[in-house]
Amino acid sequence: MWKLINKIVRFAKSEIKEPNSMRRYILDQLSEVPSPETIREYMNNHVPYAPGCEVFNLTQHERTEDQLHAGVVDLPESARSNVICSLTFDRIPSRMDLISRAEHIARIAQEHGAKHAMIGGAPFFMAHLETELIARGVNPLYAFSVRESVETPDGNGGVKKTSMFEHRGFVEV
Repeated sequence: MWKLINKIVRFAKSEIKEPNSMRRYILDQLSEVPSPETIREYMNNHVPYAPGCEVFNLTQHERTEDQLHAGVVDLPESARSNVICSLTFDRIPSRMDLISRAEHIARIAQEHGAKHAMIGGAPFFMAHLETELIARGVNPLYAFSVRESVETPDGNGGVKKTSMFEHRGFVEV
C-alpha cells in the first residue's frame, strides 16, 4: 500500500503544482484502490478461463479463424468501433486519458455481458485496461500465437518476408 501511495505522491508532485489540487488528486487516486472486500468479492466471483468459453475481442484486430474456433466473438459494430477508437493513440496520452479510455472499454465489455476478454494493443495502456476489466468482473486474456516467417524472392533481387501467426490459446492475467 505504501508503495502505491509513494508512487501517487511522486506523480502528483511532478504533474500538479498547486497544493490543493495535489491533495485532491491524491485523494482521488486513493479512492480508486479496491477495498479488501472488493478484492475478496472479485476472487469469489472470478470465472477462470477454460477452453470453449466465450471471449470478447477487445483489440483493434479482426479475430482469426483459429480464434473464432477458440470462442472469440466480436462486439456489435458500433461498440467495436468505440473500442477501436479508444485503443488508438495519435498523441502521447496523459494518465487520466489512459484511465478514462480503459474505463470506457471495460464498461462496454461489461454492458455486453463479457466474462472473458481478449486484449492487446499499446503496452503502456494494457495495465490500465486489465485493472478496469478486473474491477468489472471481466477476465483479461492475451492471445498466445506462434509466428512462422517465410521468405520468398520478389523477382527484383529483394526478398519478401511474410509472417503467419497460429493461435495456440490464451494467457490469463
